[in-house]
Formats: sequence, structure tokens, C-alpha cells
Amino acid sequence: MTESSPLEHTVSRAFGLIRQAEESLEQGDLALALSFLQEGLLDFCRLAESDPQAIRWQTQMAHCQLRIGTVLLRQGSSGALAQARFAASRQICVNLLAPGTASTGTRGWAAMHLGQLCDVMLTEGGDPEAALENCQLALDIWRSLAAEEQTDGYDAEVATNLIRVGIIRQMQSDLKGALERVREALVIRRKHAQAGSCRSEWQASLALAHAREGVVLDEMGDLEAALAAHRSALTILRELATAEPDNTDYLEALGFALKSIGDIAETAGTLHEALEHREQCVSIWRRLVATGRGDAALLGSLASTLEEIANLRYRLEDLPGALGSSQEAQLLWQQLVAEKPTRLECWEMLGASHARVGDLMEQLEDPAAALRCYQQSVTIWRDLVARERPTPQWQQCLALVQERLEELTWQLMSSPDSLSMPGTLH
Repeated sequence: MTESSPLEHTVSRAFGLIRQAEESLEQGDLALALSFLQEGLLDFCRLAESDPQAIRWQTQMAHCQLRIGTVLLRQGSSGALAQARFAASRQICVNLLAPGTASTGTRGWAAMHLGQLCDVMLTEGGDPEAALENCQLALDIWRSLAAEEQTDGYDAEVATNLIRVGIIRQMQSDLKGALERVREALVIRRKHAQAGSCRSEWQASLALAHAREGVVLDEMGDLEAALAAHRSALTILRELATAEPDNTDYLEALGFALKSIGDIAETAGTLHEALEHREQCVSIWRRLVATGRGDAALLGSLASTLEEIANLRYRLEDLPGALGSSQEAQLLWQQLVAEKPTRLECWEMLGASHARVGDLMEQLEDPAAALRCYQQSVTIWRDLVARERPTPQWQQCLALVQERLEELTWQLMSSPDSLSMPGTLH
């Protein structure tokens, strides 16, 4: 058995550290993941120094910097620390492109990485302006590649990055600019959906572009045009889901299209229509979750939509219906915190859910059940506030629910009927 060379040992160790980092992230151990990523980055830096012409090590360094920045944001560290990592990741891409003689493969990799960097910065709370710079550079690269060689793949990437730019423009309140970029993407996707290869994939992406157009138009206050855009998405997705009834992506997107129409109907004040579309949405998502085809994100979307349905039923004076939807949502939040115990936002939603169910129980004249819900809510908010970095929102929620708990406890203690109520305090 031959011994590995120092170089082979460094390569093996570096990739092993990255695998360990990913495993630690899955387990929710951010500190350990950060340590592994930093060690892996050092190894890739050594490898790049030993062979400056090897692009492979540069790309791994860029990946490590991106992941380190992501973990820092999730840890709640200074945003400046994370942004420095993202900037370092971007600079590696720029350096690889700088000579002007980069191969098509290197340019494509750089564009893909810049797009990923943009997505991370948007989803994890990075700087929108920096995200826009990354996305615009990626878009320029893809447009350049598409001009050199007409392929569906390059056009798809151009359209995807146009959508990304549109999303960032919308975040920056540049709604006109956002709409322009989204409609550029629509033109590309519509052309391929009508005549290109992989027609169903292009149709699905066209539906998503219509949905994004609807979101922007909704924010601009043009509800009629927004509704037309979402209905265009709905028509396409219904056709796709009918043709491929086992396609989870189509069914999930179909649910979102129905929900979006429900959202606009609520804004327009047509509550029964809003309720109808949201119930159609949750019916689809329930089937996906029941058959094990829904991930944690879909579970959260289902729970949130059930909370919205509960609110609509409440406004329509259907308190028992509102309670049923709230309780179903509560069970889903409980499932999520069991599966993702380190996701604090799930605990926040569960704490709020207990309080909402308690309020409905109280209005339906079941004070004992309401009391138990308030107690469970207070326990969750107390645990959150006891953490190292409690937010003002957690403290406010704790104070509000605790006040309601104390009021109800006093009412029950003062009531002569309280002695016959199961579950009350004595």
C-alpha cells in the first residue's frame, strides 16, 4: 500500500472538512460547521498557492467563502463580517474573469456562482445592493455567452437572472424597474414555451414569471393586472399538473398560484373568493404532505396559509371554523419544531399559534382550554427571551400573552363556577 503524498493528503483533508461542515449544518451545529469551513478554506488556499493555475482550488475557495458568510449570518454575527466573506467570494470570480481569456466553462461557472451568491444574500439577509451587483455581473456573463452561442441553456440563465434583478429592484422599491426586468424574462420564456425543446420545463418557468409579474403589479396597486398575471400562471400550472399528476413541483406551484389569487381577492375585499382559493391551495398541499412529498418549507407554507384561512373565517364570523384551521396549523408548527428544533422562527410561529388558539377558545367560552393554550405560549416565549440575543419582538409577545394569562387566571379564580371547570388553577 503506497503512502499518499502531502498534496494528496491536503486535498483529501480539505474535501473531508467540507463534508463535515455540511453534516454539522444539517445537525444545526453552526459553530462546528464554521470551524470546519475555516479549516477547509485554509487548505484550499494552500493548494491554490502551490498551483496558481489550477482553477479548481479557486472555485473551492469561493465556495468556502460563500458558506462561511452564510453561517455567520445564521449565527447572528455582524453583517459586516458576512459581507466581507461574500465580497471575497465575488472577488475570486472577478479575478478568474479578469484576463479576458477565460474559457467558456470558467465564465459559466463564475456566472452560476455569482447567481448562488445573490440568492444567499437575499434569503439570508445580505446587502441588496451588493446582491444586485453580483446578479448584474452574472446576467452580463450569460448574455455574452448567449450572444456567442444560441442555446436554450444560456437563454434560461439569462431569464433567471432577469427575474433575480427584478426581485432586488422590487426590494429597493424600484417597481417600474422590477416590472421591466420580469417582462424581459417573460418574453424569453414565452418564446421557448411555444416553440423550444423541453416545452414543459419552459411552460413551468413561464408560469413562475407570470406569478412574479403578478407580485410586482400587486405592489404597484394594479390589482386587475396582477390578478390577470396570476390567472395566466394558474392556467399553465393546471395544464401541467393534469398532464403530470405526480409532479410535486407542479402541484406545489399550483398551490401558490391559487394562494396568490386568494391574497388579491382578500385585498379587494371579496373574502369568500379569497377563502375558496386558499382552501383549494391547502387541499393540494395537504395531499403532498400526507404522501411524504412535502419538505419543511412546504409544511411551513401550509401552516401559514391555514392561519390565513383562520383569519378569514374569523372575519366571516365562523369562529368554530377559525378554531379548526388554527388548530390544524398548530399541529404543523409542532411537527416543524420537532423536525427543526434549532429553527427559532418555527418556535416563534408555534408560540403565536398557541396564543391565537387560546384567544379563539376564550371567545368560544372554553376558558379552561384557553388557559392551557396561553400557558403553552408563555412557556415558549419565555424560552426564547432567555436566549443569548432575545429580540424586542419576543419580549413584547411574552408580555402580551403573559398579561392575557394573568387576566384569565384571575377571572377563573374569581368565578364561582371555576371550581367545576377542569384544568383551571385553584
